[in-house]
Amino acid sequence: MCDGKLRWSAQERLRWEIRDNNFDFNSAVNSVTDDDFILQRFRLGLTAQPFDCMTLMFEGQDSREFGSKRPNVPGILGAEGDDEFDLRQAWIQLGDKKEFPTSLKVGRMTWNYGDQRLIGESDWNNFGRTFDAAVAHTEMDNLWFDAFFGSPVTVQPSNLNPNDGHDRVAGVCFSTKDWLDQVTQFYTIYRNHSNNVNNGPAQETWTPGVRFQSLAEACGNWDYELELAGQAGKVNSQTFPNRSLDHYAAASHIQGGYTWSELSWKPRVGGLYDFASGNANPNGSDDTGFQNLFPTNHKFYGQMDLVSWRNIHDGALNLSAMPHPQLQTKVDLHTFWLAETSDAWYRANGFTTVRSAAAGRDVDGHLGEEVDVTLIWKLNRFVTLGGGYSHFFTGGFAAATGASSDADFGYLQLTAGF
Repeated sequence: MCDGKLRWSAQERLRWEIRDNNFDFNSAVNSVTDDDFILQRFRLGLTAQPFDCMTLMFEGQDSREFGSKRPNVPGILGAEGDDEFDLRQAWIQLGDKKEFPTSLKVGRMTWNYGDQRLIGESDWNNFGRTFDAAVAHTEMDNLWFDAFFGSPVTVQPSNLNPNDGHDRVAGVCFSTKDWLDQVTQFYTIYRNHSNNVNNGPAQETWTPGVRFQSLAEACGNWDYELELAGQAGKVNSQTFPNRSLDHYAAASHIQGGYTWSELSWKPRVGGLYDFASGNANPNGSDDTGFQNLFPTNHKFYGQMDLVSWRNIHDGALNLSAMPHPQLQTKVDLHTFWLAETSDAWYRANGFTTVRSAAAGRDVDGHLGEEVDVTLIWKLNRFVTLGGGYSHFFTGGFAAATGASSDADFGYLQLTAGF
């Protein structure tokens, strides 16, 4: 449209979910979270480029939840809730990389850095995540550099979604493909969160890290990824919320795999290990529990969203294949252990607890095993159908801290867009 200077986009997504014992692990109780329901999300966007050095983007989003027994309020008992048509993105970008390598982007936007383990748009969620922000981006050949600053947007169904003015995030990220035939990234993220209302405890933290990922075919049929992150600063105590503690923590991720690319099904087998430190002494003067910041956790630590990159050991085996060029199949087996049983078991958002800490008791830190089976069928370039089933086998920590029934999750999802 208009010689490519004006582009429309639209997406409709419908997802049916069924969950059983995902919150209480108690088959003797039929709670409001043992339910099936439908999530609907519609996005409509417009991108305009009136000049080579200027791009404007606007996108609205309407999110709904139908048929659930839980309160229709976002975040209550895991509910997605309703957020009637609202502003998702609105930004302006100035710069023409054909003339000069640096551009500036200002407004409401998505952020995706690294593999989205610390900052991502969390698109599985019916709302997703955006920031009111500014980003200076420099790109030359096989390297790029970002300097960014902003605040996360919070969902308020009855109003225009505002940013959280008490939560400021800034950082830098450098990425290059010129070293060792791999993606090499260095980053530092600063967060100043001055209240305990949204997105975890009040904190002032620095998170430096490094990430390496193999380029396609650079290692033949093998692939690998490694990420290491440290953290230091101040975090408010979970036991005494108004008490600020010295904070230091660490997290790591390593994975590798082999793909039989010469076979038509492209089968792949892989393994991974994730670690994030927990708080060894919740009543002490230091906090050592890694803060997960603003991640896209759904794609990493199991489809049931029972685990985050915080106080965790996660070992997993991955199997995948493409029996048809448009059909992707995947089976994942995770085993989860707490890094510290004195700290809590945290859900995918990184701050809501599945189970509270064991209060200093010497208990089994084994959370359990999760099996995920996922199929994604790309019907055509506009429509994708996906589905999956997951089962969680509870371990000793659940038995030591309450009910310990196994849990189940299933979904079907239809996405159409252009």
